[in-house]
Amino acid sequence: MAEKKYAISLREVEAEYQELAARLNFDGSKYLPRILKKAFTLEQARLALAFDISSEEISSILGISQEKVESDAQKYQIEALARKLNLDKETVEKHIQYMFELGFAFPTRRGWRWPRSMAQAKDSQTNPKFDEQLGDEYFDLWEAFQKIEAYPTEYLQGLVSREGAEPSFRIIPAHKSLKDNPDIVPEDNLEEVLKLYATIAVEHCPCKRLVRDRACHSPTEVCLIFDRVAEHNLRRGAARVISVEEALAIHDMAADAGLVCMPQSNEARPTRAAMICHCHWCCCDPIASTVMLNYPFKKRIAPSCYQAVVDPDKCTGCQLCITQCQFGAIQMKKYLGAGKQEKLKAWVDPDKCMGCGLCVIKCPAEARTMIMVKTGESIPRESAARPIYTAVQEYKSGKHIDTGSVMTKSLY
Repeated sequence: MAEKKYAISLREVEAEYQELAARLNFDGSKYLPRILKKAFTLEQARLALAFDISSEEISSILGISQEKVESDAQKYQIEALARKLNLDKETVEKHIQYMFELGFAFPTRRGWRWPRSMAQAKDSQTNPKFDEQLGDEYFDLWEAFQKIEAYPTEYLQGLVSREGAEPSFRIIPAHKSLKDNPDIVPEDNLEEVLKLYATIAVEHCPCKRLVRDRACHSPTEVCLIFDRVAEHNLRRGAARVISVEEALAIHDMAADAGLVCMPQSNEARPTRAAMICHCHWCCCDPIASTVMLNYPFKKRIAPSCYQAVVDPDKCTGCQLCITQCQFGAIQMKKYLGAGKQEKLKAWVDPDKCMGCGLCVIKCPAEARTMIMVKTGESIPRESAARPIYTAVQEYKSGKHIDTGSVMTKSLY
C-alpha cells in the first residue's frame, strides 16, 4: 500500500515508544512506535515500561515481604510504581485503567503486564470508546503497520514455523446454508457450538476496525467471544453480553455481508476457542495474510465437513457466486448433457471449496446445496495447533527488523 504522509516521523518518537515496540518484537518498526505515541502520553509509556517490576523490587520499595506482595500483586505493584515514578497512586490507577480499556494493559496474577505478543495487542483493539480521541491517523498507521511490516514478518514466520502442522483454524458453514440438511454434523452446527459456552458476548472486530477503507464494507460488531475472554472484554467496556439467539442473528447478518465464519481453533468442539470470527480476505488477518503471502488455504484453515455443489439446470450463470467465494473455488464451465448450454454455468472445485456456504445462501436461483463430505470424527477432538503468537515466539531468533535496538531487556 502507498504510504501516507504523517505529522510524526520516527526521528520525533521518543525512545520509550520505540522500546515498547521492541518489547512486542518489532524492534526498529517504522509504524508501531508512532502508533504508541498516538495512544500514550510519555508518562503513560514510562509506566508501561515499568510493568515488569519484580516482586523483589516491589518488596524493597514498599518495605514489605515478598509473600505479602504476592498476596495482592496488582495492588502492591501500583503502590510501588507510584513511588518509583514519583507519581501519585490515583494517577497510576487512572493511566492503567486507560491502557486496560484501550487494550495495552493486562491484569495477571503477577500484576499488570504489557501485551505478551503483537497478536495480543492487535486483537485487543476492539474498544470504540477512544476512536475520536485517537483520530484517523491512528488507524491509518495500524493498517500500514500490518500490511507493510506485520504480515511479511510475524505472519510469514508463523506460517513457516507451522509447516507440516495441522491448521490453526477451521470453517463453520453459514447456518442458513444447512437449513435443508436433515442431520447437521454437530461440530458444524453453530447453534450447538454456541450452547457450549456459559458466557457469550460480541465485540467489534479488531481486524475490520484497523482497516477503515476495506473492500467488504462489512459491519464491525461481528466477533463472538466466550467465557474468560468475554468476561475480560466486558470489564474493559469493549463487549456486550448476548444470547444464543442474538449470536445466531449476528452470524446470519455477517454471512449475508459475505463474511466467513471461523473459530480460532480447529477443534471439533471448540470449547477452548477464544472467539468465533467472521472474516473477509480484505481485512481479516487469517485470510488476508494467507492471501498476501500466497500460502495454501488448507494448510492454515481446515474446511468444514461440507462442500457446495451446483445444479446446472437451475444455475443462470449470473456469476454472483464467484464474487462471494473468498477461496477461488468457483469457475464457469459447460456441463455435458445438462440441459440447455447456451451459457456457462458455475462449477465448484472440490479441492478448493472450504465449505463456508456463502455461495449457497447468496445464490439468487437457489442452484446450490451443501453436501456432507466428511463426518465430525475427522476433526481433531483436541487441537494440537498453537495460537500463531506462540508459534512465532518459538520459531524466531533475534529480531524482526534489525535496525538497532533500544530495548535494554526482555519483558519476561
